Amino acid sequence: MSPLRQYLRLCWLKGNLVEMPESMPLFRNAIIFYFVVGILIQANISDPVEALFETSIQTVLNLVFIALLLCLKKSFKLYLKTATAFLVAADFIYVFGIPVMLWFTLVGDELVIYLFGLLLMWWLFIITYIIRQALSCSTLLSTMMAFLYIMIVYVGTFALLVIV
Repeated sequence: MSPLRQYLRLCWLKGNLVEMPESMPLFRNAIIFYFVVGILIQANISDPVEALFETSIQTVLNLVFIALLLCLKKSFKLYLKTATAFLVAADFIYVFGIPVMLWFTLVGDELVIYLFGLLLMWWLFIITYIIRQALSCSTLLSTMMAFLYIMIVYVGTFALLVIV
């Protein structure tokens, strides 16, 4: 089974992060996809320069958060696997989220808001699942860490943009 397929199993809350292969090519491709799609989504909302800056900050905060999370648990050997899993999960949600956002832009239907909310919850479940396996901790603690991740990476990016 290809590394991508193995990591995609995590998006269905299956598979074991620790048993995933370390794949630098998959990590590189996942980060490129995350970055390019992030810029395209943000450029749809704001100007391209701001989109580039915002996506750059999100990418760095994402990778730094994962590093700090694993350092606290002294599990840094799982960094490449965990970072790849986080990026593949975000890319997976992007693949489903882009059509939903386009639908909302074109139609503006209320149902789209619910679909987007479901996608965000699914992404939260995936991140919780990955953190639980990376840290070998309880579901409650991993859920709290997933919320902290969202606050630091996405709200933190917004806060940094406001300051700058």
